[in-house]
Amino acid sequence: MKRLFLFGMVLTVVFIFFSACNNANDQSEFNDKFGKSFNFDEETFLSKWNSWNNQNIQNYSFILSQVFPYLKIKLIYINGILDSYENADPSSNSDSFFELLNNLISSQDFAQIPDFSSMSNLYQSIYDKVHVDKQSWNTKVPDHIISKTINLEYGAMHNISFYGISTKFKEGYKPPTDGDFPFVISEFKIEE
Repeated sequence: MKRLFLFGMVLTVVFIFFSACNNANDQSEFNDKFGKSFNFDEETFLSKWNSWNNQNIQNYSFILSQVFPYLKIKLIYINGILDSYENADPSSNSDSFFELLNNLISSQDFAQIPDFSSMSNLYQSIYDKVHVDKQSWNTKVPDHIISKTINLEYGAMHNISFYGISTKFKEGYKPPTDGDFPFVISEFKIEE
């Protein structure tokens, strides 16, 4: 009787161990089975990031554009860090533009905004955000989300030139208007 009891205990422990190992994959298998997907080309991203770092470009500028909140600014980097910025849209009201920018920088939600203090920090902040999203995705995906795709494009100097997240929702679901908004980096130029 003791042997049967011990055998039963061992079987229970083994079952619990294998169940725990499989639970980590359950959400991922569920996502695959029901057509849910998280898409991020990590190999290309890491290759471009490495290529950017290997060039050791320290002095550069570019125009950053975002539709919401509306921004079009020229960012200037000296010795690898953000040195200054200026309004790149002469048709906009400069005072309200810089007020919006300063409010954006000082807001509590600034952590949600990619880090533009350098191109390397931009890469790092996107990488960190994607991995938090991916970890969350593999843990529990809300029923109303079908897929999430991280869209990135790169410039000739391996700089990021576009970042956006596409989320596909179930039919009839009305997504909130907050969250990640795409941005474009254009007119990238190496400064002397």
